[in-house]
Amino acid sequence: MNCPEFLRRQRPLALALGLTLLPAVAAAQQPEPQTDPADQLLQRAHELADRGSWQAAAELYPLVSDPARVGETAAGEARARAAIGQYGQAIDTLETLVGEQYAEWPDQSVQLAELLRETGQSGRALEVLDGLISESITPPVRALVQYGDLLLYLGRDAEAEPHLEQAIQRYMNGSVFRSEDVAMVALANWRLDRFHEANSL
Repeated sequence: MNCPEFLRRQRPLALALGLTLLPAVAAAQQPEPQTDPADQLLQRAHELADRGSWQAAAELYPLVSDPARVGETAAGEARARAAIGQYGQAIDTLETLVGEQYAEWPDQSVQLAELLRETGQSGRALEVLDGLISESITPPVRALVQYGDLLLYLGRDAEAEPHLEQAIQRYMNGSVFRSEDVAMVALANWRLDRFHEANSL
């Protein structure tokens, strides 16, 4: 066999194999993406809460040191603490976050109002919801329904109905998507004695 001729014929094959292997080699040399420790902690806290390990979740949420997730961690911790009967700590967690900036923290403000009402602090709950709704261009559906429901509870029916109607109208306009908000619209209908509409949602 003529060796130079053989090597000449093998050169294109070697080149093709080299080009084929280059992407795989390059991929193998890429560093693994780094996972944010705060995200890992937050995900772990959520998993514990989903499994009903409320005490462990309540202790883990405060360890998440990410300013961008402070609202999510406060809400998670408050939910976990309320689940194990630590209502005072749950309320303190949300009040520390929200202060009086209700429109800045709409979901957490509604959560705070719900806890306040549940612990017999209806007046304070009404103050939080009133502040949130008056400061917001588009108040959350949950806030509208909880505000209307609380006003009904306090015997202020005439004031309650417009807020319940507003929540229902938002649904009718196609701007309510989350299942938990649809449930609140059903409650609004129920409170207005529209039982058929409530049951159809």
